Amino acid sequence: MPVYSHTRLKTYQDCPRRFYYRYVARLWREEEPDQIATFLGSRVHDALEHLYVQLNRGITISVDELVGFFRDRWKSLWSPSIVIHEPGTTPAMYLAIGERCLKDYYRRQQPFDGARTIALERQICFRLDRQGKHQMLGFIDRLAKTEEGVWQIHDYKTNKYLPTQQDKDADPQLAYYEVGLRQMWPDAERVELVWHYLRFDTTIVSYRTPGQLEELRRSTVELIREIEAKSRDVKQFPPVESKLCDYCEYQDVCPVRKHLC
Repeated sequence: MPVYSHTRLKTYQDCPRRFYYRYVARLWREEEPDQIATFLGSRVHDALEHLYVQLNRGITISVDELVGFFRDRWKSLWSPSIVIHEPGTTPAMYLAIGERCLKDYYRRQQPFDGARTIALERQICFRLDRQGKHQMLGFIDRLAKTEEGVWQIHDYKTNKYLPTQQDKDADPQLAYYEVGLRQMWPDAERVELVWHYLRFDTTIVSYRTPGQLEELRRSTVELIREIEAKSRDVKQFPPVESKLCDYCEYQDVCPVRKHLC
């Protein structure tokens, strides 16, 4: 049985046909060049990981050192093939956005004593049922624990849109990770799901009750069973047209988009 992820399940929910091409037919596509927004997010994540690695070594780097690390990573990994979709923007503008995100985060979190970092970019694999027939995989940007014993699952975003509290209270991604965390540390009492929207210098914290986690687990198992009950017939996976089609790698074979290619 395959191991699922939040991304894999969301692909199916957004467009079953794209799910079919990627995970059932395994239709190979040459790797697309990075988009500037993705490149920005990756480099900011690199810098924050470096910050907390140093903190775990007992070293508090300065904000200038943090930004310097970010600039060096940007320069060394930059490629002219990186795609900029938004008209009127330049790489320098995105570089400045990243620097501002890091400076704002550093200022807000200093002196970094709110919680002890347990892991960075932690891979987590967990079961959704007792038998382990249905399993999920994910990556936690930063896992931390406060002196009061509160576990924190942190996620860092450089999105240009700020969601609402209601949006994040309904977001399953970090809640999936809480299911896994509680399997690894059954004595965990309180868990905070923490999203840092760095462009807006805003943190959104959400919580899940045991009942909500159980409902998420149950509904996810049902979704996986729905997927696995389908045959390999492409007709079992209808296309869903949306704004996401513009970024789909299968437009040339999709019946609702191939006439545009």
